[in-house]
Amino acid sequence: VQLFVISNGGNTNYFVNNKLQSIKQSYYWATENNNHITELDEFADAFLNLNHLGKMIAQYVVMNEAHKNMMILRPYQYFASEAIIKQVSTSNDNGYIWHTTGSGKTLTSFKASQVVMDLPGVHKVVFVVDRKDLDYQTMKEFNSFKDGSVDSTNNTTSLVNQFLGKYTDKKGQ
Repeated sequence: VQLFVISNGGNTNYFVNNKLQSIKQSYYWATENNNHITELDEFADAFLNLNHLGKMIAQYVVMNEAHKNMMILRPYQYFASEAIIKQVSTSNDNGYIWHTTGSGKTLTSFKASQVVMDLPGVHKVVFVVDRKDLDYQTMKEFNSFKDGSVDSTNNTTSLVNQFLGKYTDKKGQ
């Protein structure tokens, strides 16, 4: 895993080693309220401190298995993932994260679910989608990040069996 930082002192960006992306696909780091951190000193304090940098490298870099390239979360994806993880860790209440079209919801969901699965007491992560095309897209993307990471179902019996840990064939039998 290689993480790069480029800066002229006043404009500081980060990106991950990815032969399919150009330098134009680097990102500003930001605060939780989405205020860009562009000054090198402020960026170093926020992003390059050992705790945060270690977390970014260990948890928030994704190898896209389908394309054999690395991806790293943008600030809002990181903060959304952290909020999901905190909600699961500290509460039994529901929660949601809102993102716009094309903002990286699938990558955010994938990373958050991976981290959540490592929490004590968590055995399954369930995603409910409201359209077949979104179901297919999510399954395809998750499996491109990590092959076999998603299982879907077409009927209630199969879903109940999956919750119970009983695996069925594609027909729900």
